[in-house]
Amino acid sequence: MLVRLIVSALVITMATTAAAQTAPANVGPQVWRTFAERLPAGSLVKVRLQTGQRFTATLIEADADGLLIQPKTRLAVPPQRVTYASITTMEQAERGGNAGVGKAIAIGAATGAGLFIGLLMILASAWD
Repeated sequence: MLVRLIVSALVITMATTAAAQTAPANVGPQVWRTFAERLPAGSLVKVRLQTGQRFTATLIEADADGLLIQPKTRLAVPPQRVTYASITTMEQAERGGNAGVGKAIAIGAATGAGLFIGLLMILASAWD
């Protein structure tokens, strides 16, 4: 009885998770145009094209025909024009990410280790 309950709960959980991960309905170019026009120039956006290509880019300009964006790549590339009809998904991306958290943890750990070693040295010199 308990096994049947657990299996049923797992099946329901997996089914609802799969349903939540399905791709959004394909919306028209007018929706992407309206969305892009509301974003200020310099915004970071995540774009997925109908070809399957996806990238993060800085929005330079949004006009009636499409977007002018600067992709974030290791090697510099020229700005690219993307038509609204070729966009599958687009969302505004957050700047920075979690890189600052890791850096703060490393600084805190190094400071704590230095303080500990300094206190040990003071204690060792006073031990005489």
